[in-house]
Amino acid sequence: MRIGIDGLLLWGHYSGVERSIARMVTTLAQLDQTNRYTIHVPRDCEAEELAAAGVEVRRAPFRGAQKLTRILWQQGVFPGVLACEGVDLLFAPGYVLPLRWRGPSVLFVYDIIAITRPDLASRANALHYGALLPRSVRRATRVAVPTEHVRRQVIERCGARPEQVAVVPLGVSPHFRRVEDPARQEEVRRRYRLPERFVLTLGNLEPKKNLPRVLEAYEILRREGIRHGLVIAGQPAWGARVLRENLARCAWRADIVLPGYVADADLPVLYSMADALVFPSLTEGFGLPPLEAMACGTPVVVADVPPFDETLGDAAARVAPEDAWAIATGIRQVLEDPLLAGRLREAGRERAALFTWERCASLLAKLFDSAVTAHG
Repeated sequence: MRIGIDGLLLWGHYSGVERSIARMVTTLAQLDQTNRYTIHVPRDCEAEELAAAGVEVRRAPFRGAQKLTRILWQQGVFPGVLACEGVDLLFAPGYVLPLRWRGPSVLFVYDIIAITRPDLASRANALHYGALLPRSVRRATRVAVPTEHVRRQVIERCGARPEQVAVVPLGVSPHFRRVEDPARQEEVRRRYRLPERFVLTLGNLEPKKNLPRVLEAYEILRREGIRHGLVIAGQPAWGARVLRENLARCAWRADIVLPGYVADADLPVLYSMADALVFPSLTEGFGLPPLEAMACGTPVVVADVPPFDETLGDAAARVAPEDAWAIATGIRQVLEDPLLAGRLREAGRERAALFTWERCASLLAKLFDSAVTAHG
């Protein structure tokens, strides 16, 4: 079977969804020796890892940053390209289907934040995904989602049929493990100008990550005598202006580091050096960083919101995300209670081991077969 893949979101530095797309497609191609995979990416996509895994890479005639061109090409030209290539199944791992495609399809929806919390999405994304995501869900033969929480939302808010939607959890890459090598740690510390001891938060700098309250919590901790630095790692995204304004008013600004994008190879070292990861998002569909940190033996403090009860269980400390004092208390308990930190480290490693890209790929392959059969 020839499987065509919409990889049009893959460009620039991969984070979040882009990292997940690259990893699941690479793993699919490595494990599945029966089907043939062809991915279409922007012309400036760095696709060497995909090609090395045996994925045939086709480059679309635009750069990844040309968002409007990408949408028009995806909806207008792409279906014809797929038909000419003789594709048997379309895998669309980026929220949206080319609606004119009439063959079997599997759509991956990581969250529906553009619909449930449009205030936490950029205006462009709220309009784009708010309009096309529900139509894509209804058009798709099968829909993959990372958690039962998102499955319920897709059925209730996008009109999916229950039998149409399957839970396919994401995975933690095997290179996420604790790094104790002093030379490697010092290399990463110098590269990103990290403090000696710090609390880490990681993700795109956008409103759903709740970073202003992280700053409030950090100020509370400093006033209470905690001397750790704060590292806010991630690429600037829409709404980053609010974070910059809050930073400018922070009395401990000199102890806060914004290293920007952190290379994937350096992330295990960064997690391993942190005394805690704080991840108090206002909403998430899955949330990979807490599991990656757990795999590296780092205690995790997360928001007490779905889907973390489902993905993390009791392996993380959970706090009310809209209460800076609660966030500060959760962090302080992890920093000051060695028994609690040790329990979270052990439970976290066990929890992270449950999520693998091999399992994700295996479930997707079964969903591909189901989609072809259902389409007739």
